[in-house]
Amino acid sequence: MAEESIEDIYAAIGQAVSIWARLEKSLFRFFYTLQGGSLYENAAIFFAWHGFEQKLNLVDEIMRIRFKDKDELKFWTILKKYIFALGKERNFIVHNEVRIYTRFKDKGPNQDDLETLVSFAQENSPFEVQLRGKQPRQLKLSDIQRIEHAIAVLDIYLDGFREALKGEPDALPDKYRGSWSEPFLESFLSPR
Repeated sequence: MAEESIEDIYAAIGQAVSIWARLEKSLFRFFYTLQGGSLYENAAIFFAWHGFEQKLNLVDEIMRIRFKDKDELKFWTILKKYIFALGKERNFIVHNEVRIYTRFKDKGPNQDDLETLVSFAQENSPFEVQLRGKQPRQLKLSDIQRIEHAIAVLDIYLDGFREALKGEPDALPDKYRGSWSEPFLESFLSPR
């Protein structure tokens, strides 16, 4: 039997989606911090946009207006680039299916008959569980867990930046000023 079970893949997908939801909540909190005012009014504005990319662009526009030509904008621009790249990874995870491959490739039971397929795979080891989309790309459990970790790192950066912006305008810590890069996150910027 393979080291990766179908249950492990589904758990990793659920964890990635949950962490992404936390990142989206952090983006709203960031928006609210930038705007000030009523929580209700800010929520009405922010959640009127249905797509995450639209919400990200809304926050980006506010950052560009508020911090024009300042170091905070440089930091934000890089953070946004990482968020956008991880959004594509999240979309791949959410919008594609889990597939089981046995040594017989796709000549086993129908992929939609999960119970029969898992039994067939266990009887005909070795087998492999992957997330596979229409694009010629596959993700294994370790890939999904790596994406989960990257999303969590972004959430920490976003929340830390938000907290820093709540302070005195000129008291922003140096780590939130100017250009920066995170080697782990850079790996998600290259074409897949």
